[in-house]
Amino acid sequence: PASLKTVRQLGRMGRENDYLGALASQPGALAVGPGGHVWVASRGDACIQRLDPVSGAVLATVPTAGYPQEMCFDNAGQLWVTFPALNMVWRIDPANNAVASHHGVDGA
Repeated sequence: PASLKTVRQLGRMGRENDYLGALASQPGALAVGPGGHVWVASRGDACIQRLDPVSGAVLATVPTAGYPQEMCFDNAGQLWVTFPALNMVWRIDPANNAVASHHGVDGA
């Protein structure tokens, strides 16, 4: 629709408009935290990256044990990440960019 417009283009091709050259490979899920930072799940590099929305700089990289798929923030500002292949859900604390807890999920 005409009401939508691209604010930033994300890319890795080394082009002039490459906004996030340090972005890990195969970016998937995206979540915007309470402070405005952008969090990106990387399936290719098995990590989650915290990005500055203005400069595009990678502020933190949280390594994961598998391929992160979905992410969202709760009302307390904690980031929750799903790992379907591992039947796990992780909670990441943005205050220190570290895994605060992880929980196994029983398969159906």
